[in-house]
Amino acid sequence: MEKNGKKEFKTRIGINSGDIIVGNIGTDLRLSYTIIGDEVNLASRLESLNKTYGTKIIVSQNTVDQLPDDFALRVLDYAIVKGKTLPVTIYELVAEKGDIAAIELELLKTFNKSIELYKEKRWDEAIELLEDLLIERPTDNSIRIFIKTLYSF
Repeated sequence: MEKNGKKEFKTRIGINSGDIIVGNIGTDLRLSYTIIGDEVNLASRLESLNKTYGTKIIVSQNTVDQLPDDFALRVLDYAIVKGKTLPVTIYELVAEKGDIAAIELELLKTFNKSIELYKEKRWDEAIELLEDLLIERPTDNSIRIFIKTLYSF
């Protein structure tokens, strides 16, 4: 997609927080400055999930727990990522709260309401909300994925 004659720069970001090891790692013959650890691996997996969900920035629960209330977030899923046995709650970082349009904020609230209905096992109500939301946002792959998950219940 082009804007003002320039191609759009697309990137995907995965953000996770936790303990890591960073620095020069290796031997005298081969030394590399790198970052390693389980938390790094999770961030990498989150980055990859953006392609599936059609998002740009996915954030882990570890990071959300440390964020101030300045950001609009959308729960995307409870995903099992490679290397983990338990599901990880993942969020889309939508915007800073002051930078989000009122209509987007309402759509975000509706999506998050469907998550609450899902947790309460009120799947039909969640599906109804999401199908209405899909009319407003027909290209939102996250909504489609969540509807598919709900139909499996």
